[in-house]
Amino acid sequence: MVRAVRTHTEASSGRLLEIGPGGGELLAELARELPGWRLLGVELSQRNVLIAGERLRSAGLSDRVTLVVADYVTGPGRGVFDVIVAQSVLHLITTSDLDLCRRLGNDLSPRGLLVITIPYDCWYNRCVWLSRRVLRHMPSALVDRLGEAVGRLVHPALDPELVRQRLPYLRSVPHRVDSPAFRSLLRDVSGLGLVEAVTLARRSPAQPRHRLLVFTKAP
Repeated sequence: MVRAVRTHTEASSGRLLEIGPGGGELLAELARELPGWRLLGVELSQRNVLIAGERLRSAGLSDRVTLVVADYVTGPGRGVFDVIVAQSVLHLITTSDLDLCRRLGNDLSPRGLLVITIPYDCWYNRCVWLSRRVLRHMPSALVDRLGEAVGRLVHPALDPELVRQRLPYLRSVPHRVDSPAFRSLLRDVSGLGLVEAVTLARRSPAQPRHRLLVFTKAP
């Protein structure tokens, strides 16, 4: 995502919003790559905000990055942004596609950039989502114990609390995926045109396949 932002953004200063920054890894990397920019992370989890805040302070980046606990779609407006990024987040937002697209369009400046990763419809992802529906009917304590053990094995450097917070994803299915209909809504409601689409490699067998999509807003 950093590569996409750098490729499509030439400005030396501006405002960037990350929706759902989690522990702040991407936000910190973007702050380092965009030294003249101001960044904002809107995150649902207070715990994640604390972790991300500590990460940013340790990296000496907290003077240019603000973190808030809020629901992105229903929370208060934070002004207009030149770049909005969302890494594997938009498909989890429970609001309607129309409300989400309206908010994105309102928050993005003319000629602004939207960079997202989002799952798409394919046979592999359908199998992943079917398995997650099955897990919903299994004892949650057992699924959580197994998921936490595997998560710590695969991601040993990750904060244990973050591993536990990701356990509900084992049962989550998307509220939206990349599709012609969703792209059309972004175009018609948000004024966004697609400029790049890349299918990403999976980081884990349990992770749905994603695409990186880059949109620009009409002037």
